[in-house]
Amino acid sequence: MSDKYEHLAAKPPEGSFLWGTPEPGTSFNHSYRALLPNNDLLISRLEMDDRDRLLGFAMIHMTHDGREGEMVAELDTRHGEVHIHQYRQGNIRTGRRVLRIIRSQEDIEDGYEEALDVMTEKWEEHRRRWQRGR
Repeated sequence: MSDKYEHLAAKPPEGSFLWGTPEPGTSFNHSYRALLPNNDLLISRLEMDDRDRLLGFAMIHMTHDGREGEMVAELDTRHGEVHIHQYRQGNIRTGRRVLRIIRSQEDIEDGYEEALDVMTEKWEEHRRRWQRGR
C-alpha cells in the first residue's frame, strides 16, 4: 500500500457503519473514524483497487446530541460525482450539493482532498443546518 493511504489501513472499529455494495472491481475497503469537535464523529470509507488507486469514497458526519447517532451530513462519489447530502434531525435528507463531476482518476483523488476539507472544516455549518432542519 502506498504511503499516501497507509494511515487508513488499520482494521475498522467493530460496529463500523457500512455503505452499500462496493463498486465492481474494488479490491480493498479501508474504513476509519475520526473525532470532530463537540464529540461528533466522521466515519469514512475508501474503496481502492489492487494497484492502490482510489476508486471511490464516502464520509458521514454523525452527532450523538443526546440521542442515538444521527447523520448530519454525508458525502460520497456515487453517480459519477462527488456530492454532499445534508440531513436534519431524525436522519431526514434535506439537501444535496455537487462538489465536482468525476471524469478521471484525478477527479476522485482531488475530490477526496476537497471532501475531507469540507467535512472537517465546515462541521459547525453542517451541524447548525442539522439543528435548524435545513
